[in-house]
Amino acid sequence: IPIASSSREIIYNTKISDQNWIDDHVNRIRQSYQGHPHFSEQILDHLFTNLTNGSSQDFTIVITRFLNRTCDLFGFSPNFVPAKDLENKLTVQSNAASKLVEISKAVDADVYVSGANGKSYGVEEVFRDSGIRIMYHTPPTVAYPQKGQLSFVPNMGFLDAVFCIGLEPVKKIVNCPPSLKKS
Repeated sequence: IPIASSSREIIYNTKISDQNWIDDHVNRIRQSYQGHPHFSEQILDHLFTNLTNGSSQDFTIVITRFLNRTCDLFGFSPNFVPAKDLENKLTVQSNAASKLVEISKAVDADVYVSGANGKSYGVEEVFRDSGIRIMYHTPPTVAYPQKGQLSFVPNMGFLDAVFCIGLEPVKKIVNCPPSLKKS
């Protein structure tokens, strides 16, 4: 997504610079996956039609819409709460890891789920005395047949899996309970 703001801009202040990016993006997806066994224009329409709702240049609004549509595709509806909506509950104006503790407290979390790399970002240190447990999640790599590939190429994104093996099998993978581990 082409952005007009600096790469150092706070995410909720980030603006999209070119409204034509969606057409370009969808056309590239279409060119890459059109011959795949489960390619679906309906899925592309579900994800991308009116994503900017005509004129939105607000990056966070567009991304939240896309995430909600993606989650809807997989059959669940999370409650996204932008950190800026919690500003009156946040007291720390320091590093990102400290802000995670404040955000977790603001939403009454008793567990913080981090990716495996969270340890490298000081997550354990800032959560140590917070009363909030840390759990780590490393999603498994699920190999599936990919059109035109002799061996599995990981990390291609959810549309690759959906267009290669179908929406229902991918729903089953996505909706499996996560494997969480303590530090």
